[in-house]
Amino acid sequence: MVLEYRSMTGETNVDLASLIRPEKFVAVTSATKLAAGFCAENNVYKTPSLALKIGHGLKTCCEILQGKAIMTQNSAIKKSCKAFLTLYDLQWGSYVTHHALRSLQEGRRNNPKLLPLTEDVVKFAKHLKGEMHAKLNGLEKESNTNRIAHEWHNLSEVLLAHIVVFNRKRPGEVSKMTMQDYENCSQGEGGIIDGALSKWERALCRVLWRVEIVGKRLRTVPVLLTTTMKRAMDLLKERRCEAGIEESNTYVFAGSGEGHRRACDAIRVHSTKCNAEHPEHLRATHLRKQIATVAQIMNLKENELDVLANFLGHDIRTHREYYRLPDSTVQLAKVSKVLLKMERGDLEGLANKGLEEVQLDPSEEYITDAESDSEGEDVQSDDSPLVTVRTEDCSAYSGKSKSPSENHPIRKVWTLKEKTTVADHLGSFLLRRTLPGKAHILKLFNAEPQTFRDRSWTNVKDFVRTRFGRRM
Repeated sequence: MVLEYRSMTGETNVDLASLIRPEKFVAVTSATKLAAGFCAENNVYKTPSLALKIGHGLKTCCEILQGKAIMTQNSAIKKSCKAFLTLYDLQWGSYVTHHALRSLQEGRRNNPKLLPLTEDVVKFAKHLKGEMHAKLNGLEKESNTNRIAHEWHNLSEVLLAHIVVFNRKRPGEVSKMTMQDYENCSQGEGGIIDGALSKWERALCRVLWRVEIVGKRLRTVPVLLTTTMKRAMDLLKERRCEAGIEESNTYVFAGSGEGHRRACDAIRVHSTKCNAEHPEHLRATHLRKQIATVAQIMNLKENELDVLANFLGHDIRTHREYYRLPDSTVQLAKVSKVLLKMERGDLEGLANKGLEEVQLDPSEEYITDAESDSEGEDVQSDDSPLVTVRTEDCSAYSGKSKSPSENHPIRKVWTLKEKTTVADHLGSFLLRRTLPGKAHILKLFNAEPQTFRDRSWTNVKDFVRTRFGRRM
């Protein structure tokens, strides 16, 4: 923002402190818009998150400057900062934040929420596993002091990416794993709960290691390590000094100086090397959403979902709210059942039932209706459609179709009595402009067997659709 202000005004020596003045407020908002790529024509930001971050940072800096002014008893700067904060609270939202939030929301709405392909995830995992074995063997065999640092950092990078992908953790959490965290790693607790575990689960407890790290909002979250990962971590620890890692650096995945390696960078680098179809989707956030989506498909119980949410570092309410089946899938597969029931007025079929328990009559599947429409049924657009008539006598209406050899298509106009009878028995459906179900039509047949002796239940449904379909 300061750079944009200098470029905009030509004041090359201006600093941030000199901009925190009420008379500079409008110019600061303009510089912020330029930095975030604001388009005045449609009031949209190219990088709306940058505008929001500049605003938060600017307010923090103003408060720091005001605090220093109070400590030094500089009344002029104190008064200037107070006035600037007042302007910020009153007008920053209308100048900057409003359009930034709208741009951010539009970007999220228009951005396709694509999960990584299963095939790509498998390729990525195999690539990381193979690379980890190769780098592990390379560091174990390396004796050249000039090459040890290179091999150490290579193994550190691929191991970091592999742990994040395997555990579906936030990259920053694993990146900041300390040596103290790793020193406290342990295997599964035995004896006390062995009776509650299956043979396979007990075997996993013996081959997997568990490290507790600091997660979001200082929550303690676990990280699981396979035997090979544990072996690689031990090797990194053993050869830290030979690799030139500073003793003051407390991170397992140490970077330059006292910093740590960034897991998101490691994932991005290796995602382009695994021949994935969509490497851009192989990101930690997408992978975390994938496992949470799978959890919903699995229909986990309350306690099971709680266990998974805690492992991912989430409150179970957050897990349900943000990580679920894609909205389009839920609407098509689950919510649509409710809408179809309501459309037919079948509220009894919804009473005291969850989405999973709502069932549709197979005869009411709209896919069947769509297919029958596309095949061009013998239905006319007037009030007297022509339909296929069964020539054999029918004493009962079971709804089962006959073989083609037993049916002889004959076109017959609907009589006034047939129309009147349909209106009397199915009048509620006609008033609601909805199609009757198979069960309702069969009740009509049983009540008036002679009137509809030459009609099938689909003929009646087609008749109702033809007369009222265009107005439903």
